[in-house]
Amino acid sequence: MAWTQEAPGAERWSAPADLGRWPADEAGRCLPRLDAVRDADGRIHVLAMRSAVGAGPEHQQRDVMHLAQTAPDGDFGTWANAGNPYGNTPSGANKRRGMGMPVAAVTGSGRVKFFLRNFGGGLSARTTDDSGWGPWEDLHGGMLEGSAAVTLTRGTVELYATSSTGMLRWYQTAPDGPFERDYGTLLARPSGPVTLVEQTDGGLLMFSRQPGTGWVLANRQDGPGGVWNAQPEIVDTDPGYGPLAHAVLPDGDLALVQRTDDGGLSISRQPLDGRPVSRTWTPLGGGPFVHAPSVAVDAEGRLVVAVLDDEARLRTLTLDASAAEFKAPDDEAWHVV
Repeated sequence: MAWTQEAPGAERWSAPADLGRWPADEAGRCLPRLDAVRDADGRIHVLAMRSAVGAGPEHQQRDVMHLAQTAPDGDFGTWANAGNPYGNTPSGANKRRGMGMPVAAVTGSGRVKFFLRNFGGGLSARTTDDSGWGPWEDLHGGMLEGSAAVTLTRGTVELYATSSTGMLRWYQTAPDGPFERDYGTLLARPSGPVTLVEQTDGGLLMFSRQPGTGWVLANRQDGPGGVWNAQPEIVDTDPGYGPLAHAVLPDGDLALVQRTDDGGLSISRQPLDGRPVSRTWTPLGGGPFVHAPSVAVDAEGRLVVAVLDDEARLRTLTLDASAAEFKAPDDEAWHVV
């Protein structure tokens, strides 16, 4: 389902509507995770995994599904099958069930590329071309989960995934170039997918959640493509859970939103210019929430937090993105769509 502001920067939202046209139910159902990117032309692309089950393993099928806008701000068409690395033969049934969820990025030439964990525990990838999708690529790796990708301003893509011992890195040295692997990041293993943001110096800032404590930690890359400082900075010591939502604010700072152990949300403003991380978090109220939040900057330059509540209703909160520190809102500030 999808919701849209009734006008740029509006407080009112549309009723929920189907996101594109999904194939018939007998072709399989959508698994509960989507990833979305905006290409060089401004069109939104959505990636999902479709699962079809049958009486025996040989009848089970999983495929990556792709949906794109017909034009910037245009309609979404029909979901298209982007396939899987193992085809649809009975011999590939076990391997298809062992795939991870797709993670998308945009290449230096503006094409959409997605990555997923394959049956062998490595990484497979596919990229759009002039006729649809290009061939599958095997990027190798081992015991991978929790992938996260980022496209840098210089046009290269970096991807990080959790291994049995820590974090593995794939990176390009030139836009649209081959991926190289770095198995020696020395970054500790996080409890889930990390958040990657480019700093003003071109290096990456990584936010992660520490296993066992739920603390939020940050690690910095030493300049563009540089080595990582394996000693983390502490961002929050109050336990939380799940992935972090983030958006770059108009003034260049970063907004981070997380779920807290009491079922609510909290927000923090983080610098991207090399200054130490902030440990100030502001409760947003409005809970309890059982789903992961999303956050974006709207056409009026305001920060919009969106999350499904425990009744599967969309709830939104609009904040002043120019404030030096976020203020705790009243419960009435949350809008139920």
